[in-house]
Amino acid sequence: MITPLYVALNGLVLIGLAICVVVFRVKHKVTIGDGGIASGMQSMRAQANFIEYVPLALLLMAGYEYMSQDIMAVHICGIVLTVGRIFHGYGLNKSGGPTIGRAVGTLATWAVLIYLIVRVLWISLGTL
Repeated sequence: MITPLYVALNGLVLIGLAICVVVFRVKHKVTIGDGGIASGMQSMRAQANFIEYVPLALLLMAGYEYMSQDIMAVHICGIVLTVGRIFHGYGLNKSGGPTIGRAVGTLATWAVLIYLIVRVLWISLGTL
């Protein structure tokens, strides 16, 4: 089982993103929301965006691992996803505008999702 490794690693990334939100809230004495401060919205969106994409990617990865047993592809997907999400979170926490980190993270996440969706569909439809 390879996918649980990447579930745990992405769990650490999520904790890091959550810490960024907590640090913002403590620093600016904001108990809920962003207090109208742009950096708060950036931190919250970095965490929310992670939650919007990563669970599906990890589910697809687990399914692909189970269906294909392609260990190398699963590791590549896990590494690209995890590193991409780190880049995305860092880029969004640094600026609300376009950044290299956000672009790299978005492309990495979408590439993994598209690859896994296609492979899982291909294998699933081939077994009908």
